[in-house]
Amino acid sequence: MYVGGVDFSGLSHYLQDAILLLLAYHPTSIRVTIGDGFEIVSDAEIELTETEDGFIPFEVMGFPGTSAFNKFIGSWRSPRNNSVLLTALSRELAVSIITARQRKELHFARGVRTLYRAVPVENETVGTTLRFQPESDVFTVTKIRPAIFLNYFRRLSYLYAGTRFSISADGETQSFQADKGIEDLFAVLASPHRLMHEPISITGEAGDLKLQLVMGFHNGIGDHLCCFINNDLAVEGGTHVQGLQKALKRLRKQWQLPNRMDQWGTVVVMSLNYPHLVWDSATRRRIINADFKELVSRLVFEGTLTWLEQHPDVAAQLIELKTVYFSELW
Repeated sequence: MYVGGVDFSGLSHYLQDAILLLLAYHPTSIRVTIGDGFEIVSDAEIELTETEDGFIPFEVMGFPGTSAFNKFIGSWRSPRNNSVLLTALSRELAVSIITARQRKELHFARGVRTLYRAVPVENETVGTTLRFQPESDVFTVTKIRPAIFLNYFRRLSYLYAGTRFSISADGETQSFQADKGIEDLFAVLASPHRLMHEPISITGEAGDLKLQLVMGFHNGIGDHLCCFINNDLAVEGGTHVQGLQKALKRLRKQWQLPNRMDQWGTVVVMSLNYPHLVWDSATRRRIINADFKELVSRLVFEGTLTWLEQHPDVAAQLIELKTVYFSELW
């Protein structure tokens, strides 16, 4: 029995799950068309595996080594469940997967498979098409405004560098693509501020934890932190944000900058990926991994110092900040 949300929140998770499934296969394009239902077309080639119990990933949850569910760690929800829920919660779901040699087609009505066939093909474009309608007997809301999807796709374009996200509705199509990923997002977020140096861009790893960060000091008030975890946001932050804040405090001390946010604030975009998140509760609003604070702090602090060793001109600019006053700034 489905025990998730049935209102707009539930519908949004249902739609996101379809997108997350395709993202598991590292596509270069995803296009959504909103009409009576939804159509999603992508060059992602979903791996379809037949078992005694049905097809992974649409009828049976995947397990290690079997499906997209185990290749994708970018969802708060278990990626093993994405396609099973899509099948179960759709009034109708049609799947077409084209490989170099075959077109595989599946059709489900209210969670029950009514069709499977595989036919040989030649010279057809490889990819996956999903057509579906949410089950109105489950969801109290079955429509979504294009503007909401546009916002979602714009955000995803920064988190999946180089992937083109498009949405078509009411005869119009809009697309988003950020070839530099979070560097492009940083440029947008930093544009209202007066940056005082070339942005610092670092990557780092500690075991299964992977970090990417872009940051810059500005002459305004406050630290403006945008911290993604597994390509999404923990709405109440958590120990990963505390680790970033600790690193910023250490960096200010290193450069003898005032350790306050009313002068020399920062703009930071940080993206972490980690397969073993610990949440505060079932609502999943805050990350509480005990080791994140020290791990993130160390990766950011040491990574920044290493980057500055390779960019001595920027290091010199940061040291000079403590002698500059607001009245001298452009």
